[in-house]
Amino acid sequence: MPNSEPGGSEINAESYAEEVAAALANADSEIGGDLVYELECNLCHLQGDGSLSPLFFGLADFAAERRPPLSAEQYLYEAILYPGLHLVEGYTNAMPNNYDERLSRQEIGHIIAYLLTFAADETG
Repeated sequence: MPNSEPGGSEINAESYAEEVAAALANADSEIGGDLVYELECNLCHLQGDGSLSPLFFGLADFAAERRPPLSAEQYLYEAILYPGLHLVEGYTNAMPNNYDERLSRQEIGHIIAYLLTFAADETG
């Protein structure tokens, strides 16, 4: 199902627009960074060698182009909540699949704000 989420709903540019906008309304990338370390995402996505999971470096640029017409923010939201939906080629779904239950939408917004600091010319 390349363009549908679990349950079969069609994904388009508006699919996550309102949820993402609400999550990002007061998002703080510093809090997001703290959450990334608390959840130990850094072990695979920052400290790893890229063999187990994609590294965060350049993620903001990658996310912006990954699933048009989704924005980078919408793609990251989807990737956090449904990590197995669209795997990056060469990787398996090693991410926890319960962030929808474990994190509030505001926490997800903080994490997205943090992930957006990883542009190709930045180190986050």
